[in-house]
Amino acid sequence: MEASPMSLFEKFIKEAYGSQYVIPVYQRNYTWKKNKQVKQLLSDIERILKGETKKHFIGTIVYNIVKTDFMVREREVVDGQQRLITMFLIAYALRNLAKSQGMGDIAQAITSSYLENNTSDTKYKYRLQPDT
Repeated sequence: MEASPMSLFEKFIKEAYGSQYVIPVYQRNYTWKKNKQVKQLLSDIERILKGETKKHFIGTIVYNIVKTDFMVREREVVDGQQRLITMFLIAYALRNLAKSQGMGDIAQAITSSYLENNTSDTKYKYRLQPDT
């Protein structure tokens, strides 16, 4: 297994195209609290967006590529699932906010860029999926 640092937005998100992150059943339930871990992550993202810091260690996300075929790469999340789920929840919230504000084009861009794969196979539609 090879580990390497990567930029969240430049590489990790880009590599998510055509991928599905699967949360295995052995992982613990989602436990991050809104006023603690989520608040800290949002604060860190805000500092980055404001330009207060150029680099920030957002944490480790470890996964194994368990399936690769023509249309999708399945990545089984080993570590970092709380952080990964929270980032997907933020993307969903931003998408829903854009929809509610009448910004359908932005909502669709968020959906196609971060939340859903372009596939007719419903099993691989969503980029984040619990293992069933």
